[in-house]
Amino acid sequence: MVVRGPGQPPGPVISELTWRRAPPGRVCVLYHPQAGDVERGAPNHINLMVQGRIKTSPTLTAVELPGSEPTRPEVDLARRAQPGAWEPPNPKRSARLRRIAEGRADPRVQAALANAAGDLPPGDGYHGSPDVFWVSDGLGAAAALPLTPGIELIDLAAIQVGEQRLVATERAASGCVLDGVLEQADDPGALLAWAYRHLRPGGRLALTVTDTRSRRALKPGDPTAVDPDGTHPFPGETLQAHLFREGFEEPRLRRVGPAVVVSARRSALPPPPQRSQRLSVIMPVYNEAATFETTAALVLAKEIPGVEIDVVMVESNSTDGSREKVLRYSEHPRVQVILEDRPLGKGHAVRAGLEAARGDFVLIQDADLEYDVDDYDVLLEPLRACEIGFVLGMRTNPDGSWGMRQFGQRGWTSHIMNLGHEVFLTLFNVVYGQRLRDPFTMYKVVRRDCLYGLSFESNRFDFDWELAAKLVRAGYHPREIPVTYRSRSFHEGKKVTMIRDPITWIRACFKYRFVKLYPDS
Repeated sequence: MVVRGPGQPPGPVISELTWRRAPPGRVCVLYHPQAGDVERGAPNHINLMVQGRIKTSPTLTAVELPGSEPTRPEVDLARRAQPGAWEPPNPKRSARLRRIAEGRADPRVQAALANAAGDLPPGDGYHGSPDVFWVSDGLGAAAALPLTPGIELIDLAAIQVGEQRLVATERAASGCVLDGVLEQADDPGALLAWAYRHLRPGGRLALTVTDTRSRRALKPGDPTAVDPDGTHPFPGETLQAHLFREGFEEPRLRRVGPAVVVSARRSALPPPPQRSQRLSVIMPVYNEAATFETTAALVLAKEIPGVEIDVVMVESNSTDGSREKVLRYSEHPRVQVILEDRPLGKGHAVRAGLEAARGDFVLIQDADLEYDVDDYDVLLEPLRACEIGFVLGMRTNPDGSWGMRQFGQRGWTSHIMNLGHEVFLTLFNVVYGQRLRDPFTMYKVVRRDCLYGLSFESNRFDFDWELAAKLVRAGYHPREIPVTYRSRSFHEGKKVTMIRDPITWIRACFKYRFVKLYPDS
């Protein structure tokens, strides 16, 4: 560590002191009362210039040297760098941050963080640039990180000093590690934006945050929530909204001990707020010749400012001429047509559409005119604002009457199905601990990054159960928004059965409550 006096040229004016560590979780900092600029050294030659003062925090131990040069600086440093040499004004805050530091030092967390960035082996750099930026505060995994070619260690304070966000480097890397620093940043979104700017397209981001399961619930998507200790707590849904907003995709969140280890990739596209966003509409089609053309025309004519709409039509070898009508759109610039050899169920068709979808958001649209495309705007609004990652279009009758299904003169059929809905709704809410009113709606709108890593297997209408169940278990809190629903009868082409499908729903309800959520984890 080097302390420089006022007006002195670069270089030590007191002495070159040996870098030492205080007891676990604290870093020694020297302060000379007559010095102007103070340079703080850190392991592996991380250097930070702080003009005129040392920026203290509960993770630092301030060591004040005498006004004159000490005769034995190493001994003086060792004597003064003891717990309690500097106490913050809020002891509770210090204890909280010490627990964070201890959690980050957990070997399981360090191993998971290294694994998250494991596909970025350090080398000699790319055109003189480092392969990995490792942003840290001197604690966590970086404290034991050896000097390795291709890895550049950066102190968090070198990126953010007060209200000014300083760019520590202009070089692009293939990986960036935020080693427990996102919670400490004054503006977490700005730190993620810095990582985006300094990563190549496709570069990997790895970071750790404290697990919030044992802490108070926060409003999903609220980037301003701050704990009394000054840190930003991050429930998974909030953190993922930050990643989406700043241009990262393919996020994976893994709970490891007291922390959550996150990996994501930098998108080749600009962040969503800086470009037109894209909605992929998945339209399964089977024996819908009477309504398909009208539905397709309405969807393709739909316009939402700032949103590009493309359609993935999945045709399941209909017998009423629907396939021929679908094929007419095969050359449409905003339509992708997928043809199945045989009908395997609506769930199978939707799964094929999900694999082909490339939009920022995914919406499921049947071709039967039961739902109104004019509801797209209100369904997308909370998703585009990053307030939520999963929206359900709650079915209501145009006239506001009770029950979502009205089949005209076949009143007994509608009453049975409405009653069945209440029974299955209660079952779903009890098993998954929810208070939803219509988790089985066809209008499910999801931010596509929320589906990353999840796998689906249902082929029939039990897919609605599987999709809702897995998203809820993954930590997403669905927002229900009323939409217009005009139910059609079995005579008009409704395909759900009264006996076979309810059996699959009960099976799906319990199976997807306990099945492994991420098969490859």
